[in-house]
Amino acid sequence: MARFYLNVPFEEKELAKQKGAQWDQEQRKWFVPQGKNPIYFIQWVKELNEHDYNIFSQRFYIAESYQSCWRCKKITPVFGVFLPRWFSYRDVVCGVKPAEWEGRILDKWYETSSPRGMVYFDSKKNIIYQWLTNPKAWAILSNVRRISSSALSIIN
Repeated sequence: MARFYLNVPFEEKELAKQKGAQWDQEQRKWFVPQGKNPIYFIQWVKELNEHDYNIFSQRFYIAESYQSCWRCKKITPVFGVFLPRWFSYRDVVCGVKPAEWEGRILDKWYETSSPRGMVYFDSKKNIIYQWLTNPKAWAILSNVRRISSSALSIIN
């Protein structure tokens, strides 16, 4: 599998190293080593921070099946996007009262143990963003709103 590269600013390199990121000398970039969950490096995944994506997975599958058309009764091909077990999804909680934020780290991504994932308390918008890991085997197709151009580029 290709390396999953990160966009780590120089001043955050020690934190990236602490979390387990490794340095690729040739590419001169930090990457997530095999076996580590990339979601814990969310603050350095440029694409997820710049776009409104709600699902993250290093792999996905295009499934093909056939279904009878309700009108003409002809057999029609249907397609779906399936994600492997443990894909990550973004949960957004709006309208959070500042009193509920007491003792929380604001305006910075940090790791949580229950539920397992990463959380960001946005004090300017009163919104909580969470990237959580789904233990279910497959995503529900309706959860997929948009597929990034980089993901589409690897489809043959």
